[in-house]
Amino acid sequence: MKYDYTSVKNIYIICGKTDMRKGIDGLATLIQVYLASKKCMKRQLKM
Repeated sequence: MKYDYTSVKNIYIICGKTDMRKGIDGLATLIQVYLASKKCMKRQLKM
């Protein structure tokens, strides 16, 4: 399989273990929840 990466602006590489038992959709959900919680924490600290 070949991909065309010429239009990609950023690639993020993170070292560590990834639990693929949740599947890609489960991992995407975990990331969204994590980022949302970080935003909420920042808002609470500013108050």
